[in-house]
Amino acid sequence: MSGFFGSLDQHYNQVDDGTWQAVDSNTFRIGAPDRSGAIFDFTIRGDTLMLIPRITEAQRQEALAHPMAFSTAGWMVAVSYPGTKWEGLPCTWC
Repeated sequence: MSGFFGSLDQHYNQVDDGTWQAVDSNTFRIGAPDRSGAIFDFTIRGDTLMLIPRITEAQRQEALAHPMAFSTAGWMVAVSYPGTKWEGLPCTWC
């Protein structure tokens, strides 16, 4: 199973896009299948998607080496921060 995803900000402006692919029944990957891809475990309760990032040691080291720059690990934490609510919406850009 795989597909496209996109994230919107609070004003419904697109801020993120890419592809995802199922790894197993409770894990998926966003982006490239190499170390630059982001792997998450997930659960769905009702209409709420909860993400748990699987940050690799290489991703962690990249983020720590350049803490003020964009990093995959930093992005993974940002999109999986507790309390973040993900809702399914009709796609307006795909």
